[in-house]
Amino acid sequence: MSTETVPVQVVETGAQSHYRWFMLVMVIISQMLAWADRTNIGVVLPSLRREFMLTNLQAGSVVSSYFIAYTILQIPAGYVVSRYSLRGVVAGALCLFSGFTYLIGTSASAFQARVYRALLGATECPVAPASTAVIKNWFPPTERGIATGIWTGMMSIAITVSAPAAVWLLVHYGWRAVFIGFAVPGVPIAIIFYIFARRSPQESRYCNAAEAAYIAKAVASSANVTRSAGGETGFMRWLDKFIRLRKCEIIDTNLKAFTSWNVMVVAIAFIFNQAVNYGLLSWLPSYLLAVRGLTPMKMGWAAGAPWLGGCLGTIFGGTVSDRLLRGRRKPMIIFATWSTIVMLWLITRVGSNLSLLGLVLFGTGFSIYMALSSFFSYPMGLTTSKMLPLTVSIIMMAGNIGSLISPMVTGYLLDVFKNYNAVFMALQISAFCTFLCIMVVDEPA
Repeated sequence: MSTETVPVQVVETGAQSHYRWFMLVMVIISQMLAWADRTNIGVVLPSLRREFMLTNLQAGSVVSSYFIAYTILQIPAGYVVSRYSLRGVVAGALCLFSGFTYLIGTSASAFQARVYRALLGATECPVAPASTAVIKNWFPPTERGIATGIWTGMMSIAITVSAPAAVWLLVHYGWRAVFIGFAVPGVPIAIIFYIFARRSPQESRYCNAAEAAYIAKAVASSANVTRSAGGETGFMRWLDKFIRLRKCEIIDTNLKAFTSWNVMVVAIAFIFNQAVNYGLLSWLPSYLLAVRGLTPMKMGWAAGAPWLGGCLGTIFGGTVSDRLLRGRRKPMIIFATWSTIVMLWLITRVGSNLSLLGLVLFGTGFSIYMALSSFFSYPMGLTTSKMLPLTVSIIMMAGNIGSLISPMVTGYLLDVFKNYNAVFMALQISAFCTFLCIMVVDEPA
């Protein structure tokens, strides 16, 4: 757990305002818009391939162009979030990435689509680091896993809802309408965020003294509690030895963030985790159409099943890590990784029953996203509030490398082997590599 002190003393009077949950709703909506805009490409990819006459590898490069800019600018974005107005940075990002989403729909060539996708990635960079900063600053340690689980889970809901919406726009108005329609909510949400969001409870006039005191007291109490592997009994004592629970040096400088063994290895693990996530996300619609023979509308609903499962998986993972595991993050990542390997194997083994396929896809999303809240919560126990956006950006930049490479690698495997079995095997290998990495980092006490 973090040992940073609480600089502001607030006297608790009256009932809590619970404004932290409204702050969570605002960062959730911002992140949902970002995820919907970045993932709608999967639905339109078959149409885009036909119009611009692209190979699978070329189509994968359109998907991956987003992650080139997103990866390069992730660390600078984390620095900007930590140094400047959080509400201004996020509101500006919302306006800009909505504009580039609109422009993708006006593309006259695959080259233009790649350029606009790259600019979309560049302008979405600040949203996730800002969201994790809000969760760390506004939520006590005993609620951060749950809050992170809800936040990451709503990303899955964004995909679940946006996939059928994108299919409906595609079927009735063409692929360009998907991007134009998805661009509409950005500016209104940006205005609301700028008016009501603040970096911390002490800066917000909507958070009363009772709530601010509750948060400050919980953070101070956590700073005075240190867990140790020898302090538990039975299963928890064995688990603490297995996950390498120990006191870790708090990251409070840029140098420590870039030289931390735990941060660097978790970042590598996130590369493999996101390779699984985006490899499946990018090519699942095409798999359902080409191999499973689904109609576009059925494909839209089936493609949304993993992300509905992902929503519940992140909330489940965050709740278990907070309440049952008492803030331990590694166990959920380990369990989720092995569960993902099994579910990916089952996708290729289930028959033609659509309901059974949907259930397996639901379980796959549940398994993948069960680890996501722990990946984002893990650095909260290693860093100060000021250093969290940069630390999260390092981990996210690494994850973006996996997101960047995976669609192109899977497209290449399809071009070479002409079937999806090689794709699912590659995703299983990537999940296993996640497990290997996470086993050699420490669990912060």
